[in-house]
Amino acid sequence: MSQETKFTKLVKISEKERKEITKTYIKGDTYKTNFDSLGKAVCIIYNELKEVETNGDDMNKKELEQFKAEILNVVWSSQDRFLEIIQKQRQVDKEEIERQRQKDKEEAEKQRQKDKLEFEARLNSFENKILEIRQKDKEEAERQRQKDKEEAEKQRQKDKLEFEARLNSFENKILEIRQADKEEIERQRQKDKEEAEKQRQKDKLEFEARLNSFENKILKMRQKDKEE
Repeated sequence: MSQETKFTKLVKISEKERKEITKTYIKGDTYKTNFDSLGKAVCIIYNELKEVETNGDDMNKKELEQFKAEILNVVWSSQDRFLEIIQKQRQVDKEEIERQRQKDKEEAEKQRQKDKLEFEARLNSFENKILEIRQKDKEEAERQRQKDKEEAEKQRQKDKLEFEARLNSFENKILEIRQADKEEIERQRQKDKEEAEKQRQKDKLEFEARLNSFENKILKMRQKDKEE
């Protein structure tokens, strides 16, 4: 590979590293400033040399080649040093990225465990709420059962009292009916007694009348016989 080809490659690498690598891998203002300056210097020198070669400046070819060789020795050694810095920094960054990846992994695991605990807590809370609701429903059902039982007992007592009242009323009605019947019987008995007494008196009077009539007939007959 000729020096010019090396030089061209170096300039291209410098431009690329200056525009991209320095933004990503070079840490610290000093390295970045030096590397930017180096890249700019390479670009300027290369452009000037190309201008000399193209326009045929007074500098002869031997002097030009010597000047290019001197620049390349300085720049190339500096480039190797900066590339080494870049490689080291890349390794540092790689390790940092790995540490960050592990950190992120650990954080993700912590978050997963946290989410798991939170989910389990919410699940336990949900289960506890279900148990509370079931217990509440059970207590409510028990209260309702007791209430229904009490209501049924009240209704039974009410029905019992009502039945007893009706039974007492019925018994009272029976007593009233019996009393009425008894009084009616007594009235009828008195009436029959009175009727019988009236009939007895009537029969007595009728008998006495007949007796008197019979006696009168006897008297008349005796009187007639006497007169005979």
